[in-house]
Amino acid sequence: MSRFSYDDDYDQARHAMWLGTVQSVLNGRPAQIHFKELETALLAMPEKRLIEGVLSDGKATCAIGEMAVRRRVLAGEQRQDVLAAIAEHPDDSFDFETAEFAKQQLGMSFTLGWLISEANDETFGGQSPESRWDSMLRWARRHIRPKES
Repeated sequence: MSRFSYDDDYDQARHAMWLGTVQSVLNGRPAQIHFKELETALLAMPEKRLIEGVLSDGKATCAIGEMAVRRRVLAGEQRQDVLAAIAEHPDDSFDFETAEFAKQQLGMSFTLGWLISEANDETFGGQSPESRWDSMLRWARRHIRPKES
């Protein structure tokens, strides 16, 4: 089941506001910090594979889940313990829960959490875990702007 639900009552004005919010978030400095963190977390993974549909299954993670794992491992926790703890997070079958987790646990905006999760599950949904990892790394890198001098 997808974590992303779409509104059957399409509202063009609301959609336009959402697109404006997305552009604002993507162009903001905080997003740059999180895209670089995502890149670093993906490159540090012992097994280069991402799952879809949940933060963690106890063995592997989605992109948001891996960012949380990386932070906690850097803080001194064991990777397996963190994977198990994140797997116990309440049912992750709804889009807003993953975005809210990203907001609370990673300090990113709800919108950015949504976008990263949507890329992981929808844009690259149906790919093998290894292909999804590669696609998410390329996606994150596309969003990282070169440093201004």
